Amino acid sequence: MSKKKQKKRARKVNGMKKKERNVNVSGKPKHSLDVNRSNVATKNSRSAATVRRLKMYKNRPVRCRRGRVLSNEYQSKDLPNTRIQPDPRWFENTRVIGQKELDGFREEMDKYKSSNYNVITKGKNLPL
Repeated sequence: MSKKKQKKRARKVNGMKKKERNVNVSGKPKHSLDVNRSNVATKNSRSAATVRRLKMYKNRPVRCRRGRVLSNEYQSKDLPNTRIQPDPRWFENTRVIGQKELDGFREEMDKYKSSNYNVITKGKNLPL
């Protein structure tokens, strides 16, 4: 079994978050993504906050063989099932009507519905 699979299995079994190892004993950062650094950014180095933010971007959810998300740290737990299509209708202006006008409209529609001789065209677009 490869080391990568062993790490995944250990993460699943323990159920705990992975802790950062203290590899750097001297206290000075050895590379640009080392978390053990002062929070003051000099001209040619990254601050500790920047390093933590960049490290957060690299985190990915753990997935099963089928591609379903097993565990994730920073992403939301509820994943959407559908994709909202980028339709211009969602971004156009909408009409706003008051409650009194809406009640009056419904009363008028009830009068027309009671008669068998009246026909309503495009009934799906009406706010009933």
